[in-house]
Amino acid sequence: MSDNSGSGVNAFLLGLIAGGVLGVLFAPDKGEETRKKLKKNYKEWYKKALEVAEELDEEAEPKVEQATQMITPILPAGRQVVQEVKPIGQEVTAEAREITQPYLEKAQEAVGEGLTSAKQELDRAVSHARVELKKRVQRSRPRFFKGV
Repeated sequence: MSDNSGSGVNAFLLGLIAGGVLGVLFAPDKGEETRKKLKKNYKEWYKKALEVAEELDEEAEPKVEQATQMITPILPAGRQVVQEVKPIGQEVTAEAREITQPYLEKAQEAVGEGLTSAKQELDRAVSHARVELKKRVQRSRPRFFKGV
């Protein structure tokens, strides 16, 4: 089980400190007064951040312990199930490939034959269309095609 409470606490503390610093920096005080406030507030913020971190740690510790107690007994059984199921999954996958391979090959052949046939038919249609178009153009404008 991963423990993400550390990153959450870090983000919270960083936000707390950044908010405090920005609040003091944008206050309408002179530089010297602002620096004094920063020094004073820094110690307070640091203390508060430590308190919050300690509270979060105290809250998380029993939950982590409880989760560990729940998972620990079933972990070996889970690993055993994975070890037993993995070869079955590999076998089923191999069988599925074996069963579907001939159909896949037939489908590929049919597509190839279909494409070849379609190309031939398209070539015939284009050739026929060219001949017909040439005839129509010659009929509509005979004086331009006397020598053709």
